[in-house]
Amino acid sequence: MEQRDFIKDEIERIGQAIGRLIAQLIGTDGNNLPPAQWRATISEALTEDLGLSLDQLLDHSRESLLELVDERQLTPAHIEQLGDLFAEWAGTEREMAVRINLGKRALMLYGLSGELSANFSFTRAKKEAHLVAFFKNEET
Repeated sequence: MEQRDFIKDEIERIGQAIGRLIAQLIGTDGNNLPPAQWRATISEALTEDLGLSLDQLLDHSRESLLELVDERQLTPAHIEQLGDLFAEWAGTEREMAVRINLGKRALMLYGLSGELSANFSFTRAKKEAHLVAFFKNEET
């Protein structure tokens, strides 16, 4: 029973840390940050609060991400929050190649979240559709 409480507390801590990071970046202060500062802020927060490497989340294959998710005991909600983070970051990025990479990573995270939850989410589907539409508009 004690281990179960620890796991529950850890899951809540992870969700709160990701939520704080998203709020910080999309809040007034975050919107004024230059793109390079977004990367530094996200990297630092992920490392310090969650023990995750930004490079792992950006560069690893889908299979490696699944292993990381399992190892860190991330829930589908956490994975979706990470997708939200990358989607927001993509919206602030000026360099097209980086925007596309961040958008693709957000879509991958949303997909993983859906697969692991085994539930269809209209909210998540709307986020995915918004990203796809955003990048179609960027290509034209």
